[in-house]
Amino acid sequence: MANFFSDHFTNTVGGTSPDSPRIKVKSGILRSKIYYSRSVVTIPTTVLAGDVVRFTTLKSSDRIQELMFTKAVTTTATELDVAVGFYESGQNNDGPVVDVDLFGVATDFLPQKTRSDLFRNGGQVVKEDWGKALYELVDIGLASALYDNDPLANWDLAFTVITVTGIPAAASEVVCEIRYTSNN
Repeated sequence: MANFFSDHFTNTVGGTSPDSPRIKVKSGILRSKIYYSRSVVTIPTTVLAGDVVRFTTLKSSDRIQELMFTKAVTTTATELDVAVGFYESGQNNDGPVVDVDLFGVATDFLPQKTRSDLFRNGGQVVKEDWGKALYELVDIGLASALYDNDPLANWDLAFTVITVTGIPAAASEVVCEIRYTSNN
């Protein structure tokens, strides 16, 4: 009888041996729950470089499994280059930046975005970092040991508009789906 491993343990889905012990889920999250969050934002025609779009709030101890973005409407020829990362929630969801581009920079975001996983397919998070808490991922993204321990903070998953090319013909709807584990 063979053992088969998911992509959390091996480079090949259905592989028969784990590649690295670093990819395994840490024992500290045994009693956690898997959550799914879906948020929809309408990007207005007045979007400018520097605008921040906040999608959902996560705890600094949460562990992302999947981060999907989809542009639901294809009615505009405008191109947006966006950086995807975290901001502190703040009192009115207006906190300062934590790591603006942890999950990379998505170019031509609006006209062409099909459903894609930015957690696994972009940014500064590599396979060996999957399963780490958000505060550990932020340390990797910032290339510094800013957080030795969990700061017990709430962070907003957001994208920051870097450049806008063209004039939006209509508002565009963007869907963010995130699957994560949390120790509530």
